[in-house]
Amino acid sequence: MANTIEHAVVFCQGSKILPGHLPESVGNAADQNFNLTLKNSSLAAAEAALIREVLEQKGWHLSHAAEALGIARGTLYSKMEKLGIRKPA
Repeated sequence: MANTIEHAVVFCQGSKILPGHLPESVGNAADQNFNLTLKNSSLAAAEAALIREVLEQKGWHLSHAAEALGIARGTLYSKMEKLGIRKPA
């Protein structure tokens, strides 16, 4: 997933990552309607923003979010822990 985010950051023109900036290998995720605005250029921040956006879209259902992101559920959980992402109360 980090490669996907890096690819999107490199190919976006400005501060918004749009589905067209994602590589073709992402497949279904590029067909989903989301718009990601970056507040800084940190890859970790971009990855965290994308994960939060997808989690919100999927109602914080980890399996569905992981599938949309093209990663395993355990990988998503690990990234959430590493990036300090928690479901809002």
